[in-house]
Amino acid sequence: MVNRQRQNAAVLATGMICCIGMNAMHAQETDKPVVRVAELMIDPANLDAYKAAVKEEMD
Repeated sequence: MVNRQRQNAAVLATGMICCIGMNAMHAQETDKPVVRVAELMIDPANLDAYKAAVKEEMD
């Protein structure tokens, strides 16, 4: 039973990796910009460091 669960997990992980790889290859085939949107929860104690890191990446 444990081997079957591991096998199922391995198949699922492989499928997910293949999908991610295909998406990355597809995105590289076009000249259009890629925009990703995410909702982030930043710890208020780390907010200034986060803002500084984002600003640095934008430059």
